Parts: sequence; C-alpha cells; structure tokens
Amino acid sequence: MTPFIVGFFGNVPAVTLKKPLADFPLTFEGRTGRKSIIPPEIWQQVGGQAYVDIHYFKENEAPINFYVAYYEYQRKGGDFIHSPKLCLPGAGWFIEKNSRRQLKFDPHGKGSLTQLKFNELVIQKGSHRQLSYYWYQGRGRNYTSEYAAKFYMVWDGMWRRRTDGALIRLITPLLPGISVEEARRTLDRFALSVSSSLEDYLP
Repeated sequence: MTPFIVGFFGNVPAVTLKKPLADFPLTFEGRTGRKSIIPPEIWQQVGGQAYVDIHYFKENEAPINFYVAYYEYQRKGGDFIHSPKLCLPGAGWFIEKNSRRQLKFDPHGKGSLTQLKFNELVIQKGSHRQLSYYWYQGRGRNYTSEYAAKFYMVWDGMWRRRTDGALIRLITPLLPGISVEEARRTLDRFALSVSSSLEDYLP
C-alpha cells in the first residue's frame, strides 16, 4: 500500500455490529450449541473486535463448528482478516482439496434468488479429516478470494469510508462411513441458514 492509503486507512472509522455476535442462538437448525472461548493471547493474534465460536450438536449426526471473526476496521499492521488457508498449515492441517462453490437461495422467501459463494476445503491431520467452508461477508458483499477481499477493502475504504468485515468458517468432521458428499449436503443447508441469519448481525 502507498503511504497515502495507509494513512487514509488510519482515519477510517470503526463500524460496530448491528447486534452482538454473542447473541447468536445456541439452538439453531435443529441443533444445540455450546460456546467456546478463545484464549486471549490467541485472539490478540487474530486482531478482530468480536467473535463467536459455537459447536452445534445433533443426535446421530456429526457436530458442526461455527466461527465468525468480526473486524470493525481493517488496517495494515495485523488488524485485518487472516485467510484460513494460511493458518491451517501452521496448525498442522494438510489441505487435501481446495475449491470454490456457490449456492443459490431465497433468503426472504419472496422468490428473489441470491447466492452464497464460499471456499470448500477437505483437510487432514493424521487420521482426522474434516470438511470446512469459509467465506468473507460484510458491507453488503460476499466473496471468497483473498485478493477480492483486499481489493474491496481498499475500494470501500476510499469511497465508502468503511473497511469492516467478517470471516465465517464452518467445520464438520468426516467421520468413518460419512463421505464428503454426505457431509456437504448437511453443511450446505447450515451454511445457507448461517449466511442469512448473519444479515441481522453484520453491518
């Protein structure tokens, strides 16, 4: 970034959430949730201003981890969204498969279709395999590319005086006897519901 843009971003105001992420329901899509707390030293490295981390359980189905990190602003120096593709290898996970997908849905039931774009990862650590989705959401946008995230951060920062945004990540374990296709059907439904519900929280 040029010195002008760096200085400009230093003056971009923080944008607070519509509703606290802590209020996200623990009963969701027929599942019962249990919140997790991120250690302060780890959260400090993430650099955001708010998060929610919930494990959702349902009898006879694999659990789903739902995580959102929200940034009231993004600035050079650490206060910006970090890609899971960079963090996962550092935590010992091997990315077995990486693809981009999109789902069309009607969020308000009025016949007006929109789409959710997300990254799909199959990751592995030892004998453990997981299916993970993640995407970026906020400022009326949904995107998957880290390059697009940076482009729109600069664009919106200059023209809309906003650099706020969120990373949304879902993870479900690929248990023995459960194929990627089966896990995908469950996670697709959950992702659509999450994305729609987050409109009440993310500005």
